[in-house]
Amino acid sequence: MLHIPSFETAYVYLHATEAWLNQQPVKNIGIIAQCRQLIAQQLPNSEAAFANLLFNNNIIATAAKPGPKIILSASEPNIKGINLLANYFNQLPVNPVGIMAETTLAKAFINEYFKSVKRTRIIYLQQLSVLQNIPMPQGQMKIADIADLDCVLTMNTGFFDSVDLFPIKPKSQIEQETISLIKAKKVFLWMLDKTPRCMAAIIRENQYVNFIGHVFTPLEYRNNGFAYGVMHALCKHILDSGISYCGLFTDYGNPISNHIYKKLGFEVLDEYSDIELM
Repeated sequence: MLHIPSFETAYVYLHATEAWLNQQPVKNIGIIAQCRQLIAQQLPNSEAAFANLLFNNNIIATAAKPGPKIILSASEPNIKGINLLANYFNQLPVNPVGIMAETTLAKAFINEYFKSVKRTRIIYLQQLSVLQNIPMPQGQMKIADIADLDCVLTMNTGFFDSVDLFPIKPKSQIEQETISLIKAKKVFLWMLDKTPRCMAAIIRENQYVNFIGHVFTPLEYRNNGFAYGVMHALCKHILDSGISYCGLFTDYGNPISNHIYKKLGFEVLDEYSDIELM
């Protein structure tokens, strides 16, 4: 029998759900990280919502809105159950800007959800557990420090200008997040002749996976292999620290980045739909 328990706070939700989420750590680090961020804020959030789908008292799917989007995850594609989750969210006074889920789940959810689709962005979720050896470009990786803020902020702003993400982040938020990442020593630069040529960052992490994002090479430094360099060195840094997986999202329509990550050893876990709602 299908059953949908709901949870009033991110803390109670994670207490009930985190062990199940960690069975698929790369897929579910986004839910866990956003819930932990919400918990850390220690502020009431009437827009947050959390529900699980149970079959015979076992979790088989979850739907969480710890931030602006509803995020879905499932251990099995129970379409009827996903429809029930959508109908549950139809009854809530929340206003998500989008849906993020494996494409099969996203389609099942949106078929029952009351809001219309504005557009859909197809992305790949990829993971790496064994790093492949590749020819490295000239240079070396360094961890960015606050003295690198201006160049990192320029590259990070370039990253957000170059990708089709929503909701759009204001410049002030990009600056705040950039400073926080640098202070946490999560920004990595590929250096050549004392000049940063490319950046990448660890944007989410737990004991199982480090999730990489904000990979960007300025136009004048492209086609020199610097993205290979920083990504190879960063993945080695992560795996050598005892973390089991590196994870990231790539754009379905970007064959260059997908080629880079395949050569490094990344494997596509699933196709995801990042759906913007009207």
